[in-house]
Amino acid sequence: MSETVRKVKTSITSVDGWLSGTMEYEVLSDSYSGASYSDINAILSANGLPSYRDTVGSTRARGYIQSVQAQRSGSDRINGKYKWTVIATVGHASGNQEAGEVTSTASVSRSSEVMQRVRAADVNDVVNMNSVGDMYEDGLVQQVPIPVWTFSLKLTFNPECWAKWEKNINDSPLWGYDTGQLLFDSLSYNHDYINSEWDTSVVIKANPFGWNVLKADAGYYYLYNGYPVRILNDDGSPKETPTLLNGMGGISNVAVYKEFQNQPAFNMALLGLPRPTPSAS
Repeated sequence: MSETVRKVKTSITSVDGWLSGTMEYEVLSDSYSGASYSDINAILSANGLPSYRDTVGSTRARGYIQSVQAQRSGSDRINGKYKWTVIATVGHASGNQEAGEVTSTASVSRSSEVMQRVRAADVNDVVNMNSVGDMYEDGLVQQVPIPVWTFSLKLTFNPECWAKWEKNINDSPLWGYDTGQLLFDSLSYNHDYINSEWDTSVVIKANPFGWNVLKADAGYYYLYNGYPVRILNDDGSPKETPTLLNGMGGISNVAVYKEFQNQPAFNMALLGLPRPTPSAS
């Protein structure tokens, strides 16, 4: 895949030595779909395009690339190649913005909310079955209170660079919580152009059971010599309710859970947020 890059428009202004605005590029490429993440990556990595966090301008007036986005519209083709439009957004930010350069923490507040945790067994490990041994269609719903922290911050960079981490979980232990137990729930901010600061609010939720989804290993078939075989009732008829499995395809009388990670993970320490929980003594 080959690309040709040409800058077609620059709309940049300078205020108190900081640049902001956009730079527009035309990219001619063999790629046309835009449906594949790898296609978009090939466009954005073309020689001649700026990259996220690149410096723009000089010491007297400078800015940083906040985002680079590629899009295709219509069926424009030039010299047999497909035409893409790439927009690079320039703003006031630190070159090390992802490291969490928090200038001050105005406040940290705590609240709580209740989440529903669906289980195949209760807190005493009693499986959700009737007296015949068939699983109920509905799982057992446990009400779990979880802490919610709202951090009010003043930042010297545009926190939009954090938006890609919304709804992500922590990829390593933090604040006394294990991997996968903290969720970057939401981000909001306002920009104070006079003081060149972003008043930012970050919401972090902590789930002591983790944010992964647990499902009981159950079904209508079990494995026999490596082949799926229908599970039958005593009279030889196929069972119409799921049967517990042991995690390896065999029939079980206890609940074995399969765990699914729905939320991406990232290094939450990069946000540079203060610890909201007491440190271990």
